[in-house]
Amino acid sequence: ADIGTGTLFLYAKTKGELLLLVQNAKYVEALEQGRADAEAVPGVLDAVLAIVRPIVECNRIQIDNGRTYLREMVFGDPEEPRHGAALAIVAQTEE
Repeated sequence: ADIGTGTLFLYAKTKGELLLLVQNAKYVEALEQGRADAEAVPGVLDAVLAIVRPIVECNRIQIDNGRTYLREMVFGDPEEPRHGAALAIVAQTEE
């Protein structure tokens, strides 16, 4: 992308925040896909697996980023907006 570093860091102050920003968008899409897939699956276990499968696949695209994202989510500052959004995505998987 043709964007200046200063402009980029207006949206994300650290690399961790930048990763959360990008991965949150991907995880939201994966969760939406999983929920849609689960609607057509009979049985609770298969429905849960249908929800989780796209999220796991999302993590496997770039394994190092997936691991770092999960670490940022668990150990990051919950007051930071992108971290809070990541936690909200996780909470949605429980609904």
